[in-house]
Amino acid sequence: MKKLGIYLMMLAVMAVVFVGCKTEDPNDPSIAMPSAVTYDLDKPGDFEMIVAITATDEDLTSVYVYLLWDNDKYEVVPKTDLDKNQTSWTKTFKADDFDAITFEKDKSAKLWVEVTTKGTNASGSTTINVIDSGIEEPPVETPLDAEKDFKWERIAPAKGTGLAEFGLEWKSNTGTKIVIEPLAGTRLVELKVSDWATIETKEDLKAAVDAGTPLTKWEEIPVKIDLYCVIATKTADGEYFMIKPEKREVDPNDGGHRTVTGKYKK
Repeated sequence: MKKLGIYLMMLAVMAVVFVGCKTEDPNDPSIAMPSAVTYDLDKPGDFEMIVAITATDEDLTSVYVYLLWDNDKYEVVPKTDLDKNQTSWTKTFKADDFDAITFEKDKSAKLWVEVTTKGTNASGSTTINVIDSGIEEPPVETPLDAEKDFKWERIAPAKGTGLAEFGLEWKSNTGTKIVIEPLAGTRLVELKVSDWATIETKEDLKAAVDAGTPLTKWEEIPVKIDLYCVIATKTADGEYFMIKPEKREVDPNDGGHRTVTGKYKK
């Protein structure tokens, strides 16, 4: 009786060992993916992760990809039935694939992949570690448009023409100079002559105008023909212009008829 008890105990242990040592079917579909990846909140454009699935015996029938984040489940690739005779499936995941999720630094997410064939299935997962590197992307700079010609003209006592685009008006002259004034809502500043060549982007022009001392009028176009000056404006509509008057001409037959020509950038 004692020997029978020992024999039954040995059978029970053998049964447990047999169940616990079940091996994976070599014909199960295989999933190739990294065990862990990093998602940088400051550089989401750098994020990339490739998942490649292959079937070794039977055709793939479906693929399902979801992400577990902060106790929520998000379907990244809803359960998808694959084409007949399809034996592989590959996808490169980018940051755009996770637009529905607001990641937070120093946390991690779990990306799960589940795949089935007619008779088998397999799954795999990747840990996505979220970080904040603190590296800011360089600001985007926009070149100024190519320079263009302008012409301002005034026949006294009428107002000058050609200035409204720049947020300016020309209503009067002094004994030796013409008087340029900003329209309501326009910021007018005087720049250095060298700024015409050194200011090359819209961002730099904006910075120069915003930092400049606003003028209520500008009386720097003298009697002489050739001019060496640069002004800039921010109009009421928020447009920025850099203006370089180059010549002033007076109608020899009408002293009240004067023109100013030059170049501008925006």
